[in-house]
Amino acid sequence: MSVIAGRLVNGTILLSGAPAWPEGTEVLVTPRIDSVGMTEDEQGDDPESIERWIAEMEAIPPLVMDPEDEARMWAALNEYKEFNKTAMRRQMEENQLCPDE
Repeated sequence: MSVIAGRLVNGTILLSGAPAWPEGTEVLVTPRIDSVGMTEDEQGDDPESIERWIAEMEAIPPLVMDPEDEARMWAALNEYKEFNKTAMRRQMEENQLCPDE
């Protein structure tokens, strides 16, 4: 039998097309989870697993940016930082627990 995709919408599974299966065929539905990173089984804490993890991390090439990209990155980070500081100060002023008497 073939596999057919679908999507859960308001508690109902909508298939992407009509399967060519006999009427009354029992089905097993499991969620499709596109995971990122390691599964729990792959996250061993034995020395070999740790060495493998270190080797995989060291194999990631460094990020290379030209000066313009780096300047844009730092400008965006500084803008984000200033926005957060301003928002936090405003929150602190609006929600004073012990206002001045």
